[in-house]
Amino acid sequence: MVIASPRGWTVAKKVFTLYPRRAVSAVLLNFSETWPYYTAFTLIPVFLSSLGVPSTIIPLYLVPVTALGAVGAFVIPYLADKVGRRPMAVVSYAVGGLLGLLMAYLYYVKAINLAGLIGLLALTYFFVYAAADILYVMIPEVFPTQLRAAAVGTAVSIGRLGGIIGAFVMPYIIVSFKPLPYAALIAFTLMAVIMIIGAIAGVLIGVEGKGRSLEELSTYR
Repeated sequence: MVIASPRGWTVAKKVFTLYPRRAVSAVLLNFSETWPYYTAFTLIPVFLSSLGVPSTIIPLYLVPVTALGAVGAFVIPYLADKVGRRPMAVVSYAVGGLLGLLMAYLYYVKAINLAGLIGLLALTYFFVYAAADILYVMIPEVFPTQLRAAAVGTAVSIGRLGGIIGAFVMPYIIVSFKPLPYAALIAFTLMAVIMIIGAIAGVLIGVEGKGRSLEELSTYR
């Protein structure tokens, strides 16, 4: 099958018309990953400041968070080749969301100190970073070569709205809801719900590529 190189909305229409299931799956997985990946960092400095961390050294406290996230970005995609893309994506999204919810609850009831918050943040981002990286495995391989670049670009560009919308919603929650622990509970509950939606999308409409050739995946609907 030869597919021309359309532009603009014509690309999106062709992607969603020819491969609706995998296109919707790719968009939902991107959206529910970019929301926590990009927007939670607008909240973390606020929480650290509330626990007495000087603003000048907050970046140092984020080093272990991003470091463990980088480990997750290697480990989970590796396991995707051993266990399967869809199971590991579902685990990454679901566990990342639930850990975020646990962290928000403990912060809300004042049952977590600074060390505990950093530890839970690092563990949460182990799975959030893993969710981001496993998409680079899952999405390109489920679209045929003729449409792959256009399909990935379409899915990612629409999915990136999660990061854009979240960047406005999260600060709005912090400003609008008081006290801060209550705002944190709302913000991270929302993050958890969005990530769990990504996990559900992976279960219901995700396409498993483990052990299947690109030619076989290209003909799958």
